[in-house]
Amino acid sequence: YFLLEDPRTITPIGLELRGRPHDPELLVKAAAFYEGARLFEIAERYYERAAVSEGAKRDPLLRRRLAVARGTNLLRIGKAADAARVFRESFEDVPEGAQSETLLFGWMMAELQQDRRKEAERPYRELLKRFPDSRYAARARENFAAASSRN
Repeated sequence: YFLLEDPRTITPIGLELRGRPHDPELLVKAAAFYEGARLFEIAERYYERAAVSEGAKRDPLLRRRLAVARGTNLLRIGKAADAARVFRESFEDVPEGAQSETLLFGWMMAELQQDRRKEAERPYRELLKRFPDSRYAARARENFAAASSRN
């Protein structure tokens, strides 16, 4: 629940979380701490708590940032189906919102990791249509072509 149980080794974020255990910004910081320590499964627990917090429900920009970070972390731990859902739901919630190109790219990659090329086409085509000159579009073209050549 808190960052490290031994009080001699508790992190500053862990101390802050003791006082504000439902603060989404602190939960995201805790998740980032665990990602930095390569403890991605533990990071997911903090991302999950942040995603359902009241603060995240009220703040659309925080929800977007959280979706990108959480989806990326889910891909790292091999939970591509969950990552695809996180990216897709966040994009569909506000298609014109901040970081849409990142969400579309993440969604496409999550589908490709599951060998779901047909399902990856929707975010791929949307990314190329909306953001044709972005760095994500260039990477998407490469990754989609590589996935197509494997099939």
